[in-house]
Amino acid sequence: MPVRVACTREVLSPSEVSVHDSMATVLGAAHLPFDISPAAIAAASGDFGRIASGRVHALVKPESPDQLVTLVRLARTHKWRLAVRGAGLSQSGQSIARDGLTLDMSALRAVRAPDALAQSVVCEPGARWREVLARVAPLGLIPSVMPLNLDLTVGGTLSAGGLGSNSHRRGLCVSNVAGIEVVLGSGEVVRASPTQQRDVFDSVLGGLGRVGILRSVELKLSRLAPHVRTYYLLYPNAAALLADQRRLHDHPRVDHLEGFVSSSVHGLQLAPSGRRQPLRRWHYTLQVSVEYGGDAADAPANAELLAGLHYQQLLHIEEDSALAFASRFDVRFEAMRAMGHWELAHPWFEAFVPADALPDVLKRVEQLPAFLGDGHRLISVADLDRPAAVAVPDGEALVLALLPTGIPDALRAPALQVLRDLDDYIRSRGGKRYLSGYLFGLGQELPWSAHYGAAHARLAALQTTYDPDRIFGACLAGL
Repeated sequence: MPVRVACTREVLSPSEVSVHDSMATVLGAAHLPFDISPAAIAAASGDFGRIASGRVHALVKPESPDQLVTLVRLARTHKWRLAVRGAGLSQSGQSIARDGLTLDMSALRAVRAPDALAQSVVCEPGARWREVLARVAPLGLIPSVMPLNLDLTVGGTLSAGGLGSNSHRRGLCVSNVAGIEVVLGSGEVVRASPTQQRDVFDSVLGGLGRVGILRSVELKLSRLAPHVRTYYLLYPNAAALLADQRRLHDHPRVDHLEGFVSSSVHGLQLAPSGRRQPLRRWHYTLQVSVEYGGDAADAPANAELLAGLHYQQLLHIEEDSALAFASRFDVRFEAMRAMGHWELAHPWFEAFVPADALPDVLKRVEQLPAFLGDGHRLISVADLDRPAAVAVPDGEALVLALLPTGIPDALRAPALQVLRDLDDYIRSRGGKRYLSGYLFGLGQELPWSAHYGAAHARLAALQTTYDPDRIFGACLAGL
Protein backbone atom coordinates (compact mmCIF):
# COMPACT_ATOMS: atom_id res chain seq x y z
CA MET A 1 0.00 0.00 0.00
CA PRO A 2 1.49 3.39 -0.92
CA VAL A 3 2.15 5.73 1.99
CA ARG A 4 0.00 8.85 1.98
CA VAL A 5 0.46 11.61 4.53
CA ALA A 6 -2.56 13.79 5.15
CA CYS A 7 -2.65 17.36 6.39
CA THR A 8 -0.74 18.90 3.49
CA ARG A 9 -0.20 22.62 2.95
CA GLU A 10 -1.00 24.29 -0.33
CA VAL A 11 -0.44 27.79 -1.76
CA LEU A 12 -2.81 30.25 -0.10
CA SER A 13 -5.67 31.56 -2.18
CA PRO A 14 -6.86 35.21 -2.01
CA SER A 15 -9.71 34.09 0.24
CA GLU A 16 -7.22 32.51 2.67
CA VAL A 17 -5.23 35.74 2.74
CA SER A 18 -8.48 37.41 3.74
CA VAL A 19 -8.79 34.89 6.59
CA HIS A 20 -5.33 35.94 7.77
CA ASP A 21 -6.38 39.57 7.77
CA SER A 22 -9.66 39.02 9.61
CA MET A 23 -7.93 36.92 12.28
CA ALA A 24 -5.31 39.62 12.67
CA THR A 25 -8.02 42.20 13.27
CA VAL A 26 -9.68 40.13 16.01
CA LEU A 27 -6.38 39.18 17.67
CA GLY A 28 -5.18 42.77 17.64
CA ALA A 29 -8.41 44.03 19.22
CA ALA A 30 -7.97 41.42 21.99
CA HIS A 31 -4.35 42.55 22.55
CA LEU A 32 -3.01 39.09 21.80
CA PRO A 33 0.53 39.00 20.37
CA PHE A 34 0.59 37.31 16.96
CA ASP A 35 2.62 36.96 13.78
CA ILE A 36 1.25 36.47 10.26
CA SER A 37 4.51 37.04 8.40
CA PRO A 38 5.30 34.48 5.67
CA ALA A 39 8.38 33.32 7.59
CA ALA A 40 6.40 32.70 10.78
CA ILE A 41 3.59 30.92 8.92
CA ALA A 42 6.08 28.72 7.06
CA ALA A 43 7.92 27.77 10.28
CA ALA A 44 4.69 26.93 12.13
CA SER A 45 3.40 24.83 9.20
CA GLY A 46 5.96 22.07 9.83
CA ASP A 47 7.76 20.35 12.69
CA PHE A 48 10.95 18.44 13.45
CA GLY A 49 9.65 15.31 11.74
CA ARG A 50 9.25 17.04 8.36
CA ILE A 51 6.67 14.42 7.47
CA ALA A 52 3.42 16.33 8.03
CA SER A 53 2.56 19.91 7.14
CA GLY A 54 -0.50 22.02 7.83
CA ARG A 55 -2.28 25.21 6.90
CA VAL A 56 -1.57 27.89 9.51
CA HIS A 57 -3.35 31.24 9.35
CA ALA A 58 -1.61 32.95 12.29
CA LEU A 59 0.99 32.25 14.94
CA VAL A 60 -0.26 33.46 18.32
CA LYS A 61 2.32 34.05 21.05
CA PRO A 62 0.59 34.26 24.44
CA GLU A 63 2.63 36.09 27.06
CA SER A 64 0.57 35.14 30.12
CA PRO A 65 -1.58 32.16 31.15
CA ASP A 66 -4.66 34.43 31.23
CA GLN A 67 -4.31 35.07 27.51
CA LEU A 68 -4.92 31.38 26.90
CA VAL A 69 -8.46 31.78 28.25
CA THR A 70 -9.06 34.78 26.01
CA LEU A 71 -7.82 32.89 22.98
CA VAL A 72 -9.99 29.82 23.63
CA ARG A 73 -13.07 31.99 24.00
CA LEU A 74 -12.28 33.83 20.77
CA ALA A 75 -11.78 30.51 19.02
CA ARG A 76 -15.22 29.34 20.11
CA THR A 77 -16.85 32.58 19.01
CA HIS A 78 -15.16 32.70 15.61
CA LYS A 79 -15.00 28.94 15.02
CA TRP A 80 -11.21 28.89 14.81
CA ARG A 81 -9.18 25.74 15.14
CA LEU A 82 -6.16 25.77 17.45
CA ALA A 83 -2.98 23.71 17.75
CA VAL A 84 -0.55 24.05 20.64
CA ARG A 85 3.18 24.24 19.91
CA GLY A 86 6.07 24.01 22.35
CA ALA A 87 9.48 23.69 20.70
CA GLY A 88 8.08 22.22 17.48
CA LEU A 89 10.02 18.99 18.06
CA SER A 90 7.08 16.71 17.31
CA GLN A 91 7.39 14.25 14.44
CA SER A 92 3.88 13.74 13.07
CA GLY A 93 2.02 17.02 13.19
CA GLN A 94 1.18 17.01 16.91
CA SER A 95 2.13 20.73 17.03
CA ILE A 96 0.87 21.77 13.57
CA ALA A 97 -2.51 23.39 12.95
CA ARG A 98 -4.52 21.54 10.35
CA ASP A 99 -6.35 24.67 9.23
CA GLY A 100 -6.22 27.36 11.89
CA LEU A 101 -4.03 29.08 14.47
CA THR A 102 -0.89 27.80 16.11
CA LEU A 103 -0.20 28.75 19.74
CA ASP A 104 3.50 29.31 20.32
CA MET A 105 3.95 28.54 24.03
CA SER A 106 7.64 29.46 24.16
CA ALA A 107 7.04 32.58 26.29
CA LEU A 108 5.21 30.59 28.98
CA ARG A 109 8.27 28.92 30.46
CA ALA A 110 8.44 30.09 34.09
CA VAL A 111 9.65 27.57 36.68
CA ARG A 112 8.65 28.38 40.26
CA ALA A 113 10.73 27.69 43.33
CA PRO A 114 10.55 23.94 44.05
CA ASP A 115 8.82 22.64 47.16
CA ALA A 116 11.58 20.60 48.80
CA LEU A 117 9.24 19.12 51.40
CA ALA A 118 6.60 17.97 48.93
CA GLN A 119 9.31 17.13 46.37
CA SER A 120 7.52 18.86 43.52
CA VAL A 121 7.88 21.90 41.29
CA VAL A 122 5.34 23.94 39.34
CA CYS A 123 6.23 25.18 35.88
CA GLU A 124 4.58 26.58 32.80
CA PRO A 125 4.16 24.29 29.79
CA GLY A 126 6.73 26.06 27.61
CA ALA A 127 9.56 25.37 30.07
CA ARG A 128 12.27 23.08 28.74
CA TRP A 129 13.29 20.10 30.86
CA ARG A 130 16.80 21.53 30.94
CA GLU A 131 15.43 24.65 32.63
CA VAL A 132 13.44 22.64 35.16
CA LEU A 133 16.51 20.56 36.00
CA ALA A 134 18.64 23.68 36.48
CA ARG A 135 16.01 25.12 38.88
CA VAL A 136 15.66 22.05 41.11
CA ALA A 137 19.16 20.52 41.08
CA PRO A 138 20.66 23.07 43.56
CA LEU A 139 18.23 21.69 46.14
CA GLY A 140 19.41 18.15 45.47
CA LEU A 141 16.31 17.26 43.43
CA ILE A 142 15.60 16.05 39.90
CA PRO A 143 12.40 15.42 37.89
CA SER A 144 11.37 11.85 38.61
CA VAL A 145 11.30 10.98 34.90
CA MET A 146 12.76 13.09 32.07
CA PRO A 147 13.00 12.52 28.32
CA LEU A 148 16.41 11.96 26.73
CA ASN A 149 16.17 15.28 24.87
CA LEU A 150 16.24 17.97 27.56
CA ASP A 151 15.26 20.67 25.05
CA LEU A 152 11.73 19.29 24.75
CA THR A 153 9.10 21.38 26.49
CA VAL A 154 7.29 20.00 29.51
CA GLY A 155 3.89 20.57 27.89
CA GLY A 156 4.86 18.95 24.61
CA THR A 157 6.29 15.90 26.37
CA LEU A 158 3.27 15.43 28.60
CA SER A 159 0.86 15.73 25.69
CA ALA A 160 2.45 12.57 24.24
CA GLY A 161 3.32 10.67 27.44
CA GLY A 162 7.07 11.02 27.93
CA LEU A 163 9.69 8.25 28.12
CA GLY A 164 12.87 8.16 30.17
CA SER A 165 15.70 5.74 30.80
CA ASN A 166 14.27 5.10 34.28
CA SER A 167 10.72 4.44 33.05
CA HIS A 168 11.16 0.77 34.00
CA ARG A 169 10.98 1.93 37.63
CA ARG A 170 8.87 5.09 37.55
CA GLY A 171 6.71 4.79 34.48
CA LEU A 172 6.04 7.53 31.96
CA CYS A 173 6.52 11.25 32.54
CA VAL A 174 2.72 11.62 32.73
CA SER A 175 2.70 9.08 35.58
CA ASN A 176 4.86 11.48 37.57
CA VAL A 177 2.64 14.55 37.47
CA ALA A 178 1.19 15.73 40.78
CA GLY A 179 -1.29 18.16 39.24
CA ILE A 180 -2.18 20.30 36.24
CA GLU A 181 -4.10 23.47 35.51
CA VAL A 182 -5.71 23.41 32.08
CA VAL A 183 -7.87 25.64 29.89
CA LEU A 184 -10.42 23.29 28.34
CA GLY A 185 -11.95 23.80 24.92
CA SER A 186 -15.12 24.87 26.72
CA GLY A 187 -13.22 27.88 28.09
CA GLU A 188 -13.29 26.55 31.66
CA VAL A 189 -10.10 26.60 33.75
CA VAL A 190 -9.76 23.35 35.71
CA ARG A 191 -7.26 21.95 38.20
CA ALA A 192 -6.79 18.21 37.99
CA SER A 193 -4.62 15.54 39.61
CA PRO A 194 -4.55 11.75 39.94
CA THR A 195 -7.26 12.09 42.61
CA GLN A 196 -9.11 15.24 41.55
CA GLN A 197 -11.00 15.75 38.26
CA ARG A 198 -9.54 12.47 37.05
CA ASP A 199 -11.41 12.61 33.74
CA VAL A 200 -9.59 15.83 32.86
CA PHE A 201 -6.28 14.32 33.98
CA ASP A 202 -6.91 11.26 31.79
CA SER A 203 -7.90 13.34 28.75
CA VAL A 204 -5.15 15.95 28.83
CA LEU A 205 -2.02 13.99 29.77
CA GLY A 206 -1.02 11.91 26.78
CA GLY A 207 -3.99 13.40 24.91
CA LEU A 208 -2.08 15.19 22.11
CA GLY A 209 -3.69 18.55 22.90
CA ARG A 210 -7.16 17.33 21.89
CA VAL A 211 -9.24 18.86 24.69
CA GLY A 212 -7.34 21.76 26.23
CA ILE A 213 -4.19 23.76 26.86
CA LEU A 214 -1.96 23.25 29.87
CA ARG A 215 -1.48 26.46 31.90
CA SER A 216 0.77 24.96 34.54
CA VAL A 217 2.11 21.59 35.63
CA GLU A 218 3.24 20.30 39.03
CA LEU A 219 5.98 17.72 38.46
CA LYS A 220 7.04 15.13 41.00
CA LEU A 221 10.69 15.28 41.99
CA SER A 222 13.13 12.72 43.36
CA ARG A 223 16.35 12.96 45.30
CA LEU A 224 19.37 13.68 43.14
CA ALA A 225 22.12 11.13 43.72
CA PRO A 226 25.57 12.66 43.09
CA HIS A 227 26.97 9.76 41.07
CA VAL A 228 25.90 7.36 38.34
CA ARG A 229 27.77 4.22 37.35
CA THR A 230 26.91 2.66 33.98
CA TYR A 231 27.72 -0.84 32.75
CA TYR A 232 27.81 -1.46 28.99
CA LEU A 233 26.99 -5.13 28.36
CA LEU A 234 27.30 -6.85 24.97
CA TYR A 235 25.03 -9.83 24.24
CA PRO A 236 25.40 -12.69 21.74
CA ASN A 237 21.80 -12.41 20.50
CA ALA A 238 18.48 -10.68 21.00
CA ALA A 239 17.08 -13.45 23.20
CA ALA A 240 19.84 -13.07 25.78
CA LEU A 241 19.43 -9.29 25.85
CA LEU A 242 15.66 -9.50 26.30
CA ALA A 243 16.00 -12.08 29.06
CA ASP A 244 18.37 -9.88 31.06
CA GLN A 245 16.41 -6.70 30.40
CA ARG A 246 13.31 -8.36 31.81
CA ARG A 247 15.30 -9.74 34.75
CA LEU A 248 16.76 -6.31 35.60
CA HIS A 249 13.38 -4.58 35.30
CA ASP A 250 12.66 -5.12 39.00
CA HIS A 251 16.22 -5.05 40.32
CA PRO A 252 16.28 -2.67 43.32
CA ARG A 253 19.69 -1.18 42.40
CA VAL A 254 19.08 -0.59 38.69
CA ASP A 255 17.98 3.02 38.20
CA HIS A 256 18.31 3.32 34.42
CA LEU A 257 17.96 0.55 31.84
CA GLU A 258 18.29 0.90 28.07
CA GLY A 259 18.58 -1.76 25.40
CA PHE A 260 20.27 -1.09 22.05
CA VAL A 261 20.01 -3.00 18.77
CA SER A 262 22.56 -1.82 16.21
CA SER A 263 24.51 -3.15 13.25
CA SER A 264 27.94 -2.80 11.68
CA VAL A 265 28.74 -3.22 7.98
CA HIS A 266 31.32 -5.78 6.85
CA GLY A 267 31.40 -5.32 3.09
CA LEU A 268 28.79 -5.88 0.37
CA GLN A 269 27.07 -9.19 -0.27
CA LEU A 270 24.88 -10.44 -3.10
CA ALA A 271 21.20 -10.32 -2.23
CA PRO A 272 18.59 -12.75 -3.67
CA SER A 273 17.71 -10.00 -6.17
CA GLY A 274 21.22 -10.19 -7.62
CA ARG A 275 22.12 -6.73 -6.36
CA ARG A 276 24.70 -6.17 -3.69
CA GLN A 277 23.71 -4.89 -0.30
CA PRO A 278 25.55 -4.22 2.97
CA LEU A 279 26.63 -7.32 4.88
CA ARG A 280 25.54 -6.39 8.39
CA ARG A 281 26.25 -7.96 11.73
CA TRP A 282 23.81 -7.15 14.51
CA HIS A 283 24.88 -6.24 18.04
CA TYR A 284 22.77 -6.23 21.19
CA THR A 285 23.75 -4.20 24.23
CA LEU A 286 22.32 -3.13 27.56
CA GLN A 287 23.25 0.03 29.41
CA VAL A 288 22.63 -0.58 33.09
CA SER A 289 23.02 2.44 35.37
CA VAL A 290 23.07 2.73 39.15
CA GLU A 291 22.75 5.99 41.09
CA TYR A 292 24.63 6.28 44.36
CA GLY A 293 25.71 8.81 46.98
CA GLY A 294 29.06 10.18 48.00
CA ASP A 295 29.70 7.45 50.56
CA ALA A 296 31.92 4.72 49.09
CA ALA A 297 29.83 2.15 50.93
CA ASP A 298 26.85 3.14 48.80
CA ALA A 299 28.64 2.38 45.53
CA PRO A 300 27.35 -0.73 43.75
CA ALA A 301 29.29 -3.97 44.02
CA ASN A 302 30.03 -4.84 40.40
CA ALA A 303 30.22 -8.60 40.79
CA GLU A 304 27.02 -8.74 42.82
CA LEU A 305 25.08 -6.54 40.38
CA LEU A 306 26.16 -8.49 37.30
CA ALA A 307 25.89 -11.97 38.80
CA GLY A 308 23.70 -14.35 36.85
CA LEU A 309 23.43 -12.19 33.74
CA HIS A 310 23.96 -13.67 30.29
CA TYR A 311 26.09 -11.02 28.61
CA GLN A 312 28.94 -12.01 26.33
CA GLN A 313 31.30 -9.17 27.24
CA LEU A 314 31.48 -6.29 29.70
CA LEU A 315 32.46 -3.57 27.25
CA HIS A 316 32.88 -0.64 29.62
CA ILE A 317 32.17 0.74 33.09
CA GLU A 318 31.67 4.49 33.35
CA GLU A 319 31.40 6.93 36.25
CA ASP A 320 29.44 10.13 35.78
CA SER A 321 27.82 12.92 37.72
CA ALA A 322 24.03 12.82 37.78
CA LEU A 323 23.72 16.09 35.85
CA ALA A 324 26.16 15.02 33.15
CA PHE A 325 24.34 11.71 32.87
CA ALA A 326 20.99 13.46 32.42
CA SER A 327 22.35 15.43 29.44
CA ARG A 328 24.35 12.58 27.90
CA PHE A 329 22.35 12.61 24.65
CA ASP A 330 23.19 16.25 23.94
CA VAL A 331 26.19 15.11 21.91
CA ARG A 332 23.93 13.16 19.54
CA PHE A 333 21.77 16.19 18.85
CA GLU A 334 24.85 18.38 18.44
CA ALA A 335 26.21 15.92 15.87
CA MET A 336 22.90 15.92 13.99
CA ARG A 337 23.09 19.69 13.64
CA ALA A 338 26.79 19.72 12.73
CA MET A 339 26.28 17.13 9.97
CA GLY A 340 23.18 18.77 8.51
CA HIS A 341 20.88 15.96 9.64
CA TRP A 342 18.72 18.28 11.74
CA GLU A 343 17.18 19.74 8.58
CA LEU A 344 16.27 16.33 7.14
CA ALA A 345 13.11 14.27 7.69
CA HIS A 346 12.81 12.37 10.98
CA PRO A 347 10.26 9.56 10.69
CA TRP A 348 10.79 8.50 14.29
CA PHE A 349 8.90 5.33 15.10
CA GLU A 350 8.01 4.23 18.63
CA ALA A 351 5.72 1.44 19.71
CA PHE A 352 4.75 -0.51 22.83
CA VAL A 353 5.45 -4.12 21.84
CA PRO A 354 4.17 -7.09 23.88
CA ALA A 355 7.13 -8.94 25.40
CA ASP A 356 6.19 -12.24 23.80
CA ALA A 357 6.10 -10.61 20.33
CA LEU A 358 9.46 -8.85 20.64
CA PRO A 359 11.68 -11.69 19.31
CA ASP A 360 9.69 -11.84 16.07
CA VAL A 361 9.49 -8.05 15.83
CA LEU A 362 13.26 -7.74 16.22
CA LYS A 363 13.77 -10.23 13.37
CA ARG A 364 11.80 -7.82 11.19
CA VAL A 365 13.77 -4.85 12.51
CA GLU A 366 16.97 -6.57 11.42
CA GLN A 367 15.66 -6.56 7.84
CA LEU A 368 15.12 -2.80 7.80
CA PRO A 369 17.39 -0.64 5.61
CA ALA A 370 20.63 0.51 7.20
CA PHE A 371 19.77 4.17 6.60
CA LEU A 372 17.05 3.99 9.27
CA GLY A 373 19.33 4.63 12.18
CA ASP A 374 22.47 4.45 14.22
CA GLY A 375 20.90 2.04 16.69
CA HIS A 376 17.39 1.18 17.82
CA ARG A 377 16.30 1.45 21.45
CA LEU A 378 14.41 -0.87 23.78
CA ILE A 379 12.97 0.78 26.89
CA SER A 380 11.10 -1.03 29.65
CA VAL A 381 8.12 0.88 31.06
CA ALA A 382 6.39 0.29 34.37
CA ASP A 383 2.62 0.73 34.03
CA LEU A 384 2.15 3.06 37.02
CA ASP A 385 -0.94 5.30 37.29
CA ARG A 386 -1.03 5.81 33.54
CA PRO A 387 -3.60 8.28 32.16
CA ALA A 388 -6.16 6.62 29.90
CA ALA A 389 -5.12 8.69 26.87
CA VAL A 390 -1.91 6.62 26.68
CA ALA A 391 -2.79 3.20 25.29
CA VAL A 392 -0.55 0.21 26.00
CA PRO A 393 -0.91 -3.53 25.27
CA ASP A 394 -2.22 -5.95 27.85
CA GLY A 395 0.52 -7.55 29.91
CA GLU A 396 4.24 -6.89 29.82
CA ALA A 397 5.52 -4.65 27.02
CA LEU A 398 8.65 -2.74 26.04
CA VAL A 399 8.97 0.34 23.87
CA LEU A 400 10.82 -0.14 20.60
CA ALA A 401 12.18 3.17 19.25
CA LEU A 402 13.71 3.78 15.82
CA LEU A 403 15.22 7.27 15.82
CA PRO A 404 17.12 7.95 12.56
CA THR A 405 19.32 11.04 12.65
CA GLY A 406 17.90 12.16 9.31
CA ILE A 407 16.40 10.78 6.10
CA PRO A 408 17.20 12.56 2.80
CA ASP A 409 14.37 13.27 0.36
CA ALA A 410 15.42 10.48 -2.01
CA LEU A 411 14.93 7.88 0.75
CA ARG A 412 11.86 9.35 2.38
CA ALA A 413 9.26 7.27 0.48
CA PRO A 414 11.00 3.89 0.97
CA ALA A 415 11.64 4.74 4.64
CA LEU A 416 7.97 5.48 5.25
CA GLN A 417 6.90 2.35 3.41
CA VAL A 418 9.04 -0.07 5.42
CA LEU A 419 7.97 1.64 8.63
CA ARG A 420 4.33 1.34 7.58
CA ASP A 421 4.86 -2.39 7.09
CA LEU A 422 6.50 -2.65 10.51
CA ASP A 423 3.63 -0.69 12.04
CA ASP A 424 1.07 -3.06 10.50
CA TYR A 425 2.96 -6.07 11.83
CA ILE A 426 3.40 -4.72 15.37
CA ARG A 427 -0.27 -3.83 15.62
CA SER A 428 -1.20 -7.30 14.30
CA ARG A 429 0.76 -8.73 17.24
CA GLY A 430 -1.13 -6.66 19.80
CA GLY A 431 1.23 -3.68 19.92
CA LYS A 432 0.24 -0.05 20.46
CA ARG A 433 1.90 2.97 18.96
CA TYR A 434 3.49 5.62 21.16
CA LEU A 435 1.77 8.52 19.45
CA SER A 436 4.49 11.18 19.35
CA GLY A 437 5.69 9.60 16.10
CA TYR A 438 2.61 7.91 14.70
CA LEU A 439 3.40 8.87 11.04
CA PHE A 440 0.40 7.22 9.40
CA GLY A 441 -3.29 7.99 9.00
CA LEU A 442 -3.06 11.50 10.39
CA GLY A 443 -6.08 13.39 11.67
CA GLN A 444 -9.49 11.76 11.55
CA GLU A 445 -8.17 8.85 9.47
CA LEU A 446 -6.21 7.41 12.38
CA PRO A 447 -7.96 4.25 13.66
CA TRP A 448 -8.57 5.56 17.17
CA SER A 449 -11.15 2.93 18.08
CA ALA A 450 -8.67 0.13 17.37
CA HIS A 451 -5.88 1.99 19.16
CA TYR A 452 -7.83 2.63 22.36
CA GLY A 453 -10.09 -0.40 22.39
CA ALA A 454 -12.51 -0.39 25.31
CA ALA A 455 -11.34 3.08 26.43
CA HIS A 456 -12.22 4.72 23.12
CA ALA A 457 -15.89 5.46 23.83
CA ARG A 458 -15.07 7.12 27.15
CA LEU A 459 -12.27 9.26 25.69
CA ALA A 460 -14.40 10.31 22.72
CA ALA A 461 -17.23 11.32 25.06
CA LEU A 462 -14.82 13.32 27.22
CA GLN A 463 -13.48 15.11 24.14
CA THR A 464 -17.04 16.13 23.25
CA THR A 465 -17.62 17.35 26.81
CA TYR A 466 -14.39 19.30 27.22
CA ASP A 467 -14.08 20.61 23.66
CA PRO A 468 -17.71 20.83 22.49
CA ASP A 469 -16.91 22.98 19.46
CA ARG A 470 -13.87 20.91 18.46
CA ILE A 471 -11.62 23.97 18.38
CA PHE A 472 -8.46 21.89 18.92
CA GLY A 473 -7.36 20.62 15.53
CA ALA A 474 -3.70 19.69 15.16
CA CYS A 475 -2.74 17.38 12.31
CA LEU A 476 -2.38 14.47 14.76
CA ALA A 477 -5.64 14.80 16.66
CA GLY A 478 -9.26 13.78 16.76
CA LEU A 479 -11.07 10.79 18.17
